[in-house]
Amino acid sequence: MIPYLKTVHDRLTLEIMRGCAGVPFLSSWVYYRPLRERSPENLLSVAKILLSASGYDEVSLSSLSTGDYTQISWLMAALMEICEASQVSLSLPSMRVNTLTAEMAAIISRVRKTGFTIAPEAGRNGCAMSSNKGISDVDILQTVEEALRLAGIC
Repeated sequence: MIPYLKTVHDRLTLEIMRGCAGVPFLSSWVYYRPLRERSPENLLSVAKILLSASGYDEVSLSSLSTGDYTQISWLMAALMEICEASQVSLSLPSMRVNTLTAEMAAIISRVRKTGFTIAPEAGRNGCAMSSNKGISDVDILQTVEEALRLAGIC
């Protein structure tokens, strides 16, 4: 039997880079060194092929921190050129605080509203600061407010 339901991650997922640009004591930084980015041209080619073969209506750019990809704005704009005609949306599921830009929000909202995932680095400010994350609750709230403003919600 196959259940009739839509899974949460029912979308085309493109891994844009592997490894972490973060702090050295994280296991991802240690195990996946060096940080490796896939070329944007390769990602566009793969996206075209998989979108035409799959019928997905969403493309997700995946990595440990999507906003750290050096050509993220260019890649998003180029992908949107492919996606917009077919009403395929673009999502960024793993964003570090302060990496979302107005340009990225404008690009991503061209098809339909989608989501950003922004999460706290630790349960308390003291833990985040002691692990060299330097991201406070205030930073998180400001990022969320900025995302809402860019999306035209507030």
